[in-house]
Amino acid sequence: MEKKQALHGYLFLLPTVILFVIFSFVTVIMGFVYSFTDMAPGAPDMFNWTLYNYKYIFQDKIFLHSILNVLVYAAISVPLTIVTSLLVAALLNRKLRGVKFFRVIYYLPAVTSGIATAFVWRWLYNDTYGLFNTILTQWFGMKQGISWVSAQSYFAMFCIALVSTWSGLGGNMLIYLASMQSISPELYEAASLDGANGWQKLMKITVPMLRSTTFFIITMSLIGSFQLFDIVALIGAGDNYYTQTPVTQIEASFRHGEGGMASAQSVILFIVIMVVTFLTQGIVKEKQA
Repeated sequence: MEKKQALHGYLFLLPTVILFVIFSFVTVIMGFVYSFTDMAPGAPDMFNWTLYNYKYIFQDKIFLHSILNVLVYAAISVPLTIVTSLLVAALLNRKLRGVKFFRVIYYLPAVTSGIATAFVWRWLYNDTYGLFNTILTQWFGMKQGISWVSAQSYFAMFCIALVSTWSGLGGNMLIYLASMQSISPELYEAASLDGANGWQKLMKITVPMLRSTTFFIITMSLIGSFQLFDIVALIGAGDNYYTQTPVTQIEASFRHGEGGMASAQSVILFIVIMVVTFLTQGIVKEKQA
């Protein structure tokens, strides 16, 4: 009977497993194989095996700079995400009147369409008629507005990081909130008896107890940073040298029919993400030891 039930369970899982293998493992292997080919318009032989794609990538200043850009983005976005999500979750974990309403409000960005979010922020950041520049010029008397995402500096990437932090706040806040509610109240009661204030409880009890949750959010945020594309493309910063990302470069290669080059760039991005993830795991485990 148990074997029959187990068989039924595996049969229900089979369609998902098949789709996962096709759209994950097979595509990864095909991408690796295509990265050594010349999949370009007019190519005489698609399977003309070559290392040219990899040689070109390491001489392509725009692609190499796009990796530096996402490192800068991660350095801004990940700490912002951790700090804001943790503080908001700590505030919403308190037993206050109307706290459920504010939990819903802060979670709204997580269920808002990414396209809608990007277009709203695109309007806010617009150099000519955007809300931010309208306020600065008409309310504060500035002669000229600020170049937000069009600035030829890493200030543009900082503006992009603000958008992604805002849109990801709800989901990360919810993860932190669920973890906080699993912490034993006796720890806080004991700290109160010792005279600890709210800030001391947060730093001495809450933050250490949420170490594994923080590590999970850091890892996912780092992976998301290297996959940054939709906000950059939709917010109108795709042509800015300082907001180019590896995925925008991969998309451009595909758009120009250079499938082999795009596959090689994808392989390089995959390796970079793996290295960064392993380094992060190593650092966190070393601190936990």
